[in-house]
Amino acid sequence: MVKGFEIGCDDYISKPFSVEVLKHKINAMIRMQKGVSHNVFEYEGLKIDFEKIEVTLNDEDVNLTATEYKILELLAKNKGKVMTKEMILDKIWDCKGNYVDDNTLSVNIRRLRKKIERDPKNCKYIITVFGIGYVFGE
Repeated sequence: MVKGFEIGCDDYISKPFSVEVLKHKINAMIRMQKGVSHNVFEYEGLKIDFEKIEVTLNDEDVNLTATEYKILELLAKNKGKVMTKEMILDKIWDCKGNYVDDNTLSVNIRRLRKKIERDPKNCKYIITVFGIGYVFGE
């Protein structure tokens, strides 16, 4: 169970399970998703429009590279979950084989923070989990 939560699952049900319990868990997940737009993400002045691929901070456009955007999108869509460096690298390695290594990831995170964080040394959007990776939000 712990391994499942560590790699990003939201819930767990063990076997044998009651269909009634499963039904209630599904309904709870649906209730949590009501009113949540999957196309626009907003958090403390940062707005990401996933359909338009636009990022604004306090209503001002933020110009990101494709890699910076992919990293931000991945972290925002997994807000509150620790994303290991390996998980991030796996998700941003594109189909053309353009690989982003650990050092390139760190450089892109640093550049991204300069663009969206008021104080890059005191981050509120992209927080480092030392020795593991990054998490979006507090």
